[in-house]
Amino acid sequence: MNVQQIIDRARRLGYVSSNQYNDTQAIEDFNIVRNKLWKIFVQRINEDYFFDILTTDLIDNQTEYNLFDEANSIEIDKLQEVYVKYDTTAAEHTKARLVNKNDLIKDLTWYADNQPESDPFYYIADESVFLYPKGESITGGVKFHATLKLNNLAISATEEEIIIDAPELLAAGLLPFIYQSRGLLNEKNDAKAAYKDSVEEYIELLSDRISSTQEIELPNDTLSYYE
Repeated sequence: MNVQQIIDRARRLGYVSSNQYNDTQAIEDFNIVRNKLWKIFVQRINEDYFFDILTTDLIDNQTEYNLFDEANSIEIDKLQEVYVKYDTTAAEHTKARLVNKNDLIKDLTWYADNQPESDPFYYIADESVFLYPKGESITGGVKFHATLKLNNLAISATEEEIIIDAPELLAAGLLPFIYQSRGLLNEKNDAKAAYKDSVEEYIELLSDRISSTQEIELPNDTLSYYE
């Protein structure tokens, strides 16, 4: 089901028309339900359930790499792993280790120049990853394994754009909003409890993991996205 079909199903379940529960209300509520469900899946099932692989270029003498690409609406919600390649002839990227910046005993400039390429490390500050040592420019030299933040969808969005393959669950998640808009508080509470039960049942059924294959080519230090 696409977004419009899920909303139409929720209206049928809630016995409301598009006049009583209009598209503007419906898509706002749909995005709330979808975003919360996404976070539940990430937290409860496995934090890499919806993980993606993103690449950016290793930039000459640079240690800071952004986690947010505004131009392409890519924003990392949770960074899981960082990999880096300092040699274009290397077959694989090397996994960098996460460190606490406060535990570093030397000046960051020293690590930028002297940290072994065989033992890269990184720390996170604000919306950036700081990666050591620095290197020379290599296309696709930095790779992030991360969970992305969802962008809100329009009511015209396709089934593929929803990402979460649970149309019945999404429709059920809209029912509390529908009943609330009609002032039916008892029905709202019942629908909310039923939805929570359905989420728990769905979590128990999930076993597969989503990996990614599609690359979006982006220049320089922007993020390339495998969906």
